[in-house]
Amino acid sequence: MGEKMNNKKWKFEVTEQMLVIVNRDWSRTYVASIHTQLSHDGDKIYSAKCDLRNSSIVCFASDKNQLSNKMDELATLIEDRISLQVPENNPVIAGSQCSMN
Repeated sequence: MGEKMNNKKWKFEVTEQMLVIVNRDWSRTYVASIHTQLSHDGDKIYSAKCDLRNSSIVCFASDKNQLSNKMDELATLIEDRISLQVPENNPVIAGSQCSMN
C-alpha cells in the first residue's frame, strides 16, 4: 500500500500561473501555466504554455520577467497580425481545416 501512495503523489504537481496581456489591453488577457525545469548545468529554465482563442503559444526563458515579456509579445503578434479567417482552398481532413505549410 505504501508504494501505491507514493506513486499517486508524484502525479500531482502544483503549477504556477501567469497572466498574459495582449498589447496592454486588459480586455484581451489569457492565463499561462509556468513550469520550472533544471538544465544540465543546474540552472533553472522556465517554460510557459498559453491557450489563445484559436491557437496556443509556448515559450522558454531563463527568468520569469523575460518569460512574461516574450509571452506578451507572442500573444500580441498572434492576436493582432494573424487573421482568424481560414482560406477557402485549404483541405479538410477528419473534419478540420489543415494548412499547407
